[in-house]
Amino acid sequence: MAKVSVVIPVYGVEAYIRRCARSLFGQTLNDMEFIFVDDFTPDRSIDLLKKEVEQLPPPRRKQVRIINLPQNMGAAKAREVGIKAATGEYIIHCDSDDWVERDAYRKMYDCAKRHDYDIVIADYCEHDGNRILRTVHQDINVKDPLRSVIAFPIVCSLFNKLVKRSLLNNNEIYYPICHMQEDNVLCIEMFYYALHVGYLEGCTPIYNN
Repeated sequence: MAKVSVVIPVYGVEAYIRRCARSLFGQTLNDMEFIFVDDFTPDRSIDLLKKEVEQLPPPRRKQVRIINLPQNMGAAKAREVGIKAATGEYIIHCDSDDWVERDAYRKMYDCAKRHDYDIVIADYCEHDGNRILRTVHQDINVKDPLRSVIAFPIVCSLFNKLVKRSLLNNNEIYYPICHMQEDNVLCIEMFYYALHVGYLEGCTPIYNN
């Protein structure tokens, strides 16, 4: 079983997919699983991704999976498919037009294992496609994380949250696909059932635009 599964929906990102893939494949955490979900992208995103995969050493190449959806079904469905396919101890999401610093997932995983956290939240940086704009700190009360989610002092997106896969499976938490605020709904469910939540203080450079 991999330590961390990363779920990456792919649609219309040929300008960014190589940067994203290289940042993921260059992670200092070795035991990982990368699940790219092709949401029937109309551009060359998957072809460019495959070229990156071909250049990987065999151990890393074996960690990459590409799942092809039969038609464009949207990012929510792509994430749902990726979560169901994941086999890692923990799951995190990455948008395919973002990138992640080399040691980000190792730091989050080590933090989770050291304290037996169900969820680890990290700070992140916003960008405009190329340039870093600002660092966003997550103002979370780890003793009452659900309140932090409901009151929205923290971002309810998934890209900066490492989640124990057993938390999702044991509580039958599925990614909602018929809702306008999918990430918010999923975060509320996750934090409701989580017994231990950790915050990785300081900027773990995960970039989101």
